[in-house]
Amino acid sequence: MITPALKDQILKDLVNKAATMTYSGSFEAEASTYGIAKEVYQAIVKQFDTRGFLKLRPFVGGTFLMTINAAAHDYVLAGGHIGEIEMLELQFEKLKTELYALEKTLGHQQFERIKGIVDTVTAFWGGLMMVK
Repeated sequence: MITPALKDQILKDLVNKAATMTYSGSFEAEASTYGIAKEVYQAIVKQFDTRGFLKLRPFVGGTFLMTINAAAHDYVLAGGHIGEIEMLELQFEKLKTELYALEKTLGHQQFERIKGIVDTVTAFWGGLMMVK
C-alpha cells in the first residue's frame, strides 16, 4: 500500500541524495530499498513529477534520470504528505470550534443542521485517515 509516510520517505531521500539537483538510478534498485515493487516506486515518482516536485526521465532498461525541483525541498521542509494531512486535521478542528462559537448566534435548528454536516464531513475524514 502506498502511504503518506512512504511517499514522504522517498521524497526526502531523493532531496537528500540529489545534492546537484539531479539523481539517476534503477527503478528496481530504488524499489528494493523500500521493500516495494518496482511498479509502486514508479507510480510514486510519476506522481511527484505530476505535482512538480521533480522531472522524471525514464529510459529503456529500467533506469532513470530525475531533476529535483526546489518545490520538493519546500514540500519536505513543510512536513510533506503527513504535514499536509495534519494541517487538514487542524483545519477541521478549527471549523468545529468556530461552529460551536456560532451556536449562540444561530437558531437551534440552523445550528443542528450545520453541526450535522460538519460531523458528517469530520467522520468521513476520520475514516480516510484510518485507511492511511
